[in-house]
Amino acid sequence: MKYKKKLNRDLHRDMSYFFLGLIISFSISGIMLAHRSGGMAFDKYEKSSEDFTINMRKDVDVLSKNFPEELSQHLGLEPSKDRRLMIKGNRLTMSYTDYRVRINTATGKGSVTVYADIPVLAQIKDLHTSTDDAWKYYADFFAIGMLAISITGVLIPMGKRGFKKRGWKFAVAGIIFPLIIAIFVL
Repeated sequence: MKYKKKLNRDLHRDMSYFFLGLIISFSISGIMLAHRSGGMAFDKYEKSSEDFTINMRKDVDVLSKNFPEELSQHLGLEPSKDRRLMIKGNRLTMSYTDYRVRINTATGKGSVTVYADIPVLAQIKDLHTSTDDAWKYYADFFAIGMLAISITGVLIPMGKRGFKKRGWKFAVAGIIFPLIIAIFVL
């Protein structure tokens, strides 16, 4: 029995060491991805911003398929299919991977903001969202490792602070809390 406890503790410790870098990377990128909808881009910084004014004809349909391409071409920007278009009142925003165009459709005044990747943070985020086949297999290996670390961690502590005494309460709370959020908030 003592051999199994030692093996369990050794497995838990060594797997934790092995996956430490990816645990930290996924923790950081998870925070970045969770907050991306609030307009925060932790993996990019504003490289430059330039104001412009264009003549907005009354007959221009800003929601047409051609308008974003024509505007991008007029501004000397590379058109891209990865854009998001949003209109709020007279403000039109076109967001691309590396730049954002904002324009007041009533006045024709606008700005182009160019973004650049923050080294390391951009790559960490890309790890978290990558669908490359080789990376998927490593991510599967990591997921299995996290399950093993969780199981071996539950089996390590003994005594009054062990899983049977109080650890199960934390485990149940850790399962219930995300379920409540998923059911009632999301």
